[in-house]
Amino acid sequence: MLKSFILLTAITLPFASAAGGDQLGDAMIWNIIPIAFIGVLYFLFIRPQQQAEEEQKKIQSAIKVKDEIVTNFGILGKVIKIKSEWVKIDIGQDHQIWIQKKKIKSTLPHGTMKSLD
Repeated sequence: MLKSFILLTAITLPFASAAGGDQLGDAMIWNIIPIAFIGVLYFLFIRPQQQAEEEQKKIQSAIKVKDEIVTNFGILGKVIKIKSEWVKIDIGQDHQIWIQKKKIKSTLPHGTMKSLD
């Protein structure tokens, strides 16, 4: 997309300068506005999402046995076993489930599950 925009700019600038001096300034402004708009979109939407993904990966890679976690589904559990991309959690009353590590939303302070009983 950016390459086609640059190509379009390179094609239109000579024609704009041939028409007159004032029109060159107008053409330059109209060529700069989309670039500025793309920059604003990047910093408002794309960059924060990338930072959130990096933070989530840090949380998931720091998971260890006996950590208390919350899944994306809102399930609380204590980590029992970790295998590459899977985590076995105890969700209470001897119920254990396997979940994908990428579905872990956050860790909780130790003792959170006991305080809820």
